[in-house]
Amino acid sequence: MAVKMSVTGRTIKVTDAIKDYLEEKITKLEHFNDHIVSANVILSVEKLRHIAEVTLQTAGSTLHVSEETDDLYKSIDSCMDILARKLKKIKDKNIAKKRGGESLGEIAEKSLLEGVEVSGGHHVIQVDRYVKKPLFVEEAALELDLLDNDFLVFFNEARKRVNVLYRRKDGNFGLIDPKF
Repeated sequence: MAVKMSVTGRTIKVTDAIKDYLEEKITKLEHFNDHIVSANVILSVEKLRHIAEVTLQTAGSTLHVSEETDDLYKSIDSCMDILARKLKKIKDKNIAKKRGGESLGEIAEKSLLEGVEVSGGHHVIQVDRYVKKPLFVEEAALELDLLDNDFLVFFNEARKRVNVLYRRKDGNFGLIDPKF
């Protein structure tokens, strides 16, 4: 399996059987997207609640799913079903985009922004746009830990505004929380 997988157990011992089960399930997800880079799984048990949290890093996106049931394997299965649907949706969207190409609006927007000269003779050469679900700082830190980027722009669920989480040279994270 080429996918880098980490499994963490909170209040539960992660057995080899659980690891094998997760590996099998994640391998099946590669059917929908063969560019899965890593999978981070956190399992926990709180009284009668069995919680599975899965963060999947693909070449183009990060998917996060959390499910809670009365059985750990049901929680894992539920997470994998949701991830399979999300990966299929992304795959279908990419196929449609390849067939149809970019819309006129997208082409016009890129041509307006790319190549625009800013102060100092520099040019804006690439515009990246993405839609992410709102995150708490802890979730953003987990996601940044999975990414190779030095920063992550996200909508802070607690503060209800855009924040930037960045990786410091000492290995810790810094948070930029602008007020407008």
